[in-house]
Amino acid sequence: MPNGNDDDALAAAAADAIVHGPPKAVKACDKNQVSPVIAVAAPKIVMVKKGYQAQGHRLAVRLATNATFSGTGTLTITPGGVRLFDSKGGALPLPYANIPGAQLSKVITVYVEGVNPSGAMDGVHLSLALAGGDKTIVSSPATDTLTCVEVTLELGQYKANPGGGDPPPVGDKIGVGRNLHLQTDKYGAGRAMLTIEKAQPAAYPGDLVLKSRGGRVRTFARAGNEVAAAGQAEEADPLNTPNPWINPPGHKLWVEGSSASKDVLDTGFTLEISDLPGVEGDRANITVVDARLKVHQSRRKAGKVPKPVADGDKLNPGRFLHKQDAGNHHGRARTLVPQVKPKTFAGNLELVVWDVTANSAASPRMSLFTAEAPGGGALGNPHNFGHGTVPAAGLELWTEGQTTSGGLRDTQLRLRVADAEGTADRTAFTVAEFTKIDATVQPTPTLNPANGAAMTPAVAAPNPHTHSSTSYDDDFTANIPLVLMRNSQPDVALVLTAQPAGLPIVWDAPRNPADHTKLGSKKKKPVVTAGANVYHATLNANRKGSFRIRPYIDCNGAGIYSDGEPSIPMNLILFDAKIVKDRTAAHPKKAQAIITPGGTVAIKNGLWTAGLPGAGIAMDLEVIVTGGGADGRLGVEAPQYLYGGLINMTTALDIHADYVAAGPPVAPHTFSWALVSNKAAATTVPVTLAPGVVASMDIFLPGAVPTLLVQPLLDSGQTNAGTGGNTACMRSSSVTINPTNPPVGKRWTIQCMDSPGCTFPGKHPVPAYSAAQITGIFYDVGFRACFCLWTNVSGAEAVVDAAAVDAVANRLYTVIRIDDWRAWGEWTVSFPVAGAKLTVVTKHKIKVTKRKTISPMGRAQDNNVEVRPPTGIHNVTYDGR
Repeated sequence: MPNGNDDDALAAAAADAIVHGPPKAVKACDKNQVSPVIAVAAPKIVMVKKGYQAQGHRLAVRLATNATFSGTGTLTITPGGVRLFDSKGGALPLPYANIPGAQLSKVITVYVEGVNPSGAMDGVHLSLALAGGDKTIVSSPATDTLTCVEVTLELGQYKANPGGGDPPPVGDKIGVGRNLHLQTDKYGAGRAMLTIEKAQPAAYPGDLVLKSRGGRVRTFARAGNEVAAAGQAEEADPLNTPNPWINPPGHKLWVEGSSASKDVLDTGFTLEISDLPGVEGDRANITVVDARLKVHQSRRKAGKVPKPVADGDKLNPGRFLHKQDAGNHHGRARTLVPQVKPKTFAGNLELVVWDVTANSAASPRMSLFTAEAPGGGALGNPHNFGHGTVPAAGLELWTEGQTTSGGLRDTQLRLRVADAEGTADRTAFTVAEFTKIDATVQPTPTLNPANGAAMTPAVAAPNPHTHSSTSYDDDFTANIPLVLMRNSQPDVALVLTAQPAGLPIVWDAPRNPADHTKLGSKKKKPVVTAGANVYHATLNANRKGSFRIRPYIDCNGAGIYSDGEPSIPMNLILFDAKIVKDRTAAHPKKAQAIITPGGTVAIKNGLWTAGLPGAGIAMDLEVIVTGGGADGRLGVEAPQYLYGGLINMTTALDIHADYVAAGPPVAPHTFSWALVSNKAAATTVPVTLAPGVVASMDIFLPGAVPTLLVQPLLDSGQTNAGTGGNTACMRSSSVTINPTNPPVGKRWTIQCMDSPGCTFPGKHPVPAYSAAQITGIFYDVGFRACFCLWTNVSGAEAVVDAAAVDAVANRLYTVIRIDDWRAWGEWTVSFPVAGAKLTVVTKHKIKVTKRKTISPMGRAQDNNVEVRPPTGIHNVTYDGR
């Protein structure tokens, strides 16, 4: 056969079988008649020859007569677009005329080569006509058809960035072809576009078959696969695509290098059709290039070359840098470019700082330098160099962060051949920027949420407060600290604001080296526990002294912060207090029960105007408080962040008077104190306590039902009581700073007084029962006096703006001492002729019933201390039903 193709031999054999096979059952014919016979070999398809092919595919056509013939024959092929060859490969003219009858009688084989694709299937018509001879010619001309099929495989030009429009085809896909980088498990190599155009004629019904040459390349479906990633399914090899499925602009695929070339242009693809297995219709040539980079850890010790990052870690986690600042606090990273393979590669290499997000080198987040030390001029980006200039030991460069990354590993140092997509190898970098640490302090919650919920409007739960640190300075004055009481919260929420997301943050809280040893050793530091999201952590405030909360990125595996690594500090002071003496005392001798001639009874437990000595109870606690630093006064003295006071509560309350009307015996009417959530449902009634003395009382009259609050209740008459700071304290609460200080810390005295009381009129205050006279009084109130401390970075004891950032921690209370106390008594009232008389049933007393020291200090809520509204004082009513 002219092209030595076994398929052509088979085709010729098929045509011969057609010519010499058993004849169809036809009407008997004259022996003097002759007819032409033409047979195109199956599948009657010839592949159009490409310019790079020395010889194209050729299809056998058998020409013959059904009887001996002495005339001549003429082969005509219409329309044009084919070439004709004899069995030796010699070109034949078209039309092919004057074919000797003697040759036709023995059968001759000619070969058709496609020049242009057919306009339709079976669009090439072959006609063999006979002329002359000594026999009658019948059924002439004999005809057959074939189809010239052309396939086209296009290789896209180099495309700088993924996305956008499709690249145009290369000008020379055979002699020049394309360079591709070897794809690795880092998925840095780019992919080139490969286009299988629709075969012509468009009506060709078979498959187009794409095959790789040498198995060093592989293809992927176009949709979603331009950028290589794990888990992407590669296409089959060979890949069959039905031609009817292909529409303009063709079947697009992405191709990548799967193994390195051993020589230039030694791999690529060929394109066939399913009807002609093994017949190459087109091809595209490719070279797969392999090159590598090395990246190094942060330096542990000055003067020593840092260890390299393991090859499998170069892209993940890669290398982290901090955005360089004016003070040059942050380091550079060493990166090495070894010589590439194959060694015969003589082209140019490009080292580029690449913005992965923008797919651009226009705005690099890093700069390249030839030295590790800060300063000096940056190299251009990209940095181009010939492979021949790379030293045997590799090219050493240093990278410095300039612009914050928008995403994890969004910056890469890429090594590539200048005209190949993606990278031969790449080193991922993340330029981090630590801008802020937020510490969210949860306020002390109410003990009885139902109380606040029952109020109108409902009392909202207090909002947490957040302290923020944005400074890199370790100084406690320049960088305002987070200030908390020891043990005030085991889970202070820490949030690092750092860009980008996904940084491998490590947390610690080392002690301030300046702290006095009495505050604790270096090892005694608060525990910071990273969350599942490592930008978040929790701080356990279980130590005392001053510290620095420090999130950082460990870039060398040392487990400790190394100079130049990404980091930001938050200064921290954890205050503590120790009791010196509790001088709290009840004054039962100050208890009084006074009755007027008209029967009005006043129960008094001391006098508010008499100071601590004349109060019903004098709360008095001396403590030593400590902060941080060499003298333990950091944060205790100016600037002052520590505050204290007395928070009082009612724990039980039963205060009532009985009234009985004159006449036949009837049930008494009780008139009781009621601490309620629905005070608005009460009626304000003017009540005469003495001639000319009228008081307004909020009374629940018959038909109205009081909703009692649940004990314990905050006992504070402050405006906006229980909203933070000293609003939870009694009005009489105060702190005195002792001028004589211990070696570590300061001496404080916390004082407060309380003189509760009540008054009942001689006549029942409810108009419906106004005839009833008072007959007895029962008074029993339990209190809890709590010596508490809190902090506030605003430098104010009270709350100026409860929502302000500078009010951090002023709603978080710890308690060091609790004194439970009680005032009680019971009396009857009679009305002899001389006037109303008060008789003691139970002696009137004021007494401290229990004392408790919380050491070390504890959270208010853990010790049954109520610091939130509603308060009993602001919600006093009377049940007059």
